Amino acid sequence: MQEIVSSEELGAWLLGIRVGANVRRLKQPLVDLLRRHRGRNGVVIFAADEAPEDMTDGDLRLLAELFDLGLASAMRRDEENELSIFRRSATHRRVTTASAPCCEPPWRRTWTSSVRPDLGRRIS
Repeated sequence: MQEIVSSEELGAWLLGIRVGANVRRLKQPLVDLLRRHRGRNGVVIFAADEAPEDMTDGDLRLLAELFDLGLASAMRRDEENELSIFRRSATHRRVTTASAPCCEPPWRRTWTSSVRPDLGRRIS
């Protein structure tokens, strides 16, 4: 992934991944997220309770998929193209679902947020 970030000039990213997550399954959706947001300026945070207000439904579905696969958070900065990854304990996971059955696909879940109520909208 570092090679992709550098060669495509995707910016500086700090990724938090839950302990036990399958990084191979995370790779392609993560690359998609990084590519979609390469043109953003300043510091941008992607987490269960914080994300850019202008995210499309497709971006929100991708973020929901990443949370299900083990992403805890991502932050993009305007600096050299680099990638840093840290592991988070699963007990610190801040992602919650409201009224979502265990077998419901992630793009049909309602993600809740105390900081950003608009993230609680239904994704369909």
